[in-house]
Amino acid sequence: MFTRDFRKLRLTVAIFVTAGIVYGMTSLFFQGITRWAEARRDVYPYQAGEDPIRYLLPALMDRPGKRRILLMGPSAAGESLLNERFDEAFPDKEAYNGALSTATLDDCLLTLDYMEKVYGREAMPEILVLGVQLRFVANIPRRFGPVKDRFDFMPLIFSIDNYSTRFNVDRWSSPNGSLLRPKQWYEGAFAFLKFALQKQKPRYQAAVAALLDRALEGIGYSMAPRKSFPSMEKMRSPINQKDLPVILSFSREQDIAPALRRWLREFRSPYLTQYLKPMNRDLVLTLLEHPGWNDDHKWNARADEEMVRFQISDLVNRATRNGIRLYVVNLPENSLSRNLYDEGLYSYYLKILTEALGDTPFLDLREMLRDEDFFDDEHAMLEPARQVTDRVVAFIKEDLERR
Repeated sequence: MFTRDFRKLRLTVAIFVTAGIVYGMTSLFFQGITRWAEARRDVYPYQAGEDPIRYLLPALMDRPGKRRILLMGPSAAGESLLNERFDEAFPDKEAYNGALSTATLDDCLLTLDYMEKVYGREAMPEILVLGVQLRFVANIPRRFGPVKDRFDFMPLIFSIDNYSTRFNVDRWSSPNGSLLRPKQWYEGAFAFLKFALQKQKPRYQAAVAALLDRALEGIGYSMAPRKSFPSMEKMRSPINQKDLPVILSFSREQDIAPALRRWLREFRSPYLTQYLKPMNRDLVLTLLEHPGWNDDHKWNARADEEMVRFQISDLVNRATRNGIRLYVVNLPENSLSRNLYDEGLYSYYLKILTEALGDTPFLDLREMLRDEDFFDDEHAMLEPARQVTDRVVAFIKEDLERR
């Protein structure tokens, strides 16, 4: 009886040990290709709502010796400022699309503070291109101070609080913005385990996509042009009733390998709305009437003037301290949204913004695009985004030539 029980115990232990070894080897393999892919910088794991986690990945952010262009702002900046166009225009630098969904100016400052404190001044960009809109500068939704966000949606703060090993976010101490507070060692250890066990899948998926793309490239397959890529409802998981016929048709037109390479590239890109069909006018108007989304049209800059001037001054001073060349771009906006602002209130907002920026180069592209160039009220489609990016690139080059 003892021998039989002992054999069962030994078999059970052997099974668990074997499973642990297999799990460990698999994890090491995926961690290896993940570090390789992230070091190449052409992967953007985590999509809307979780995109702030990218700032917690040292391989993406801590790149000493690299001359970086960091593109920041809300999601509209992420769709309008194309990092690949910046790479082409500035071959001696590498551009990173660091825009975040529902981001505010406070999120931007918090992110820069996090980068400086965690990765050091060497990790700060050489050039920072900040795309802004009234909603962004007004910090709508408000996530700090006594006014609570009605939706309680805080992607950046949630990511830092839950997955950073170094800091928590203090939202209550200052009426002018959020602050970073050091974590206790046990909080950091718990955050590390939480991240390691719960948040690796998007990294692995992006890394495998990069590896397969590199393999196909090595074999000699070309990549289908970006402009040929079709609109889909769920581009990153197209095996569904609506998208499957579209992706199959794309594969027949471009051949399987070039189509696959293009899909693998877009899968690991930072873009979201560029793959969707534009909303119709009525749907955009309905969106603009939604409670919470139209808060920016009613915002009075005079009531928050102290906060805006404080945060913009903080941004300018932070850039100066770290030797960053800062460029601010007022992003394009659909006329359906522009027409809802009180002209006097909007003009006063621009006055505060430009005065606080001082000599910082400022480019106003708010009226650059036509309504049909947008997915909704603010996110540009691909070809218009190229036009916006090229205009910003030309603006930066003109400024650099004058210096």
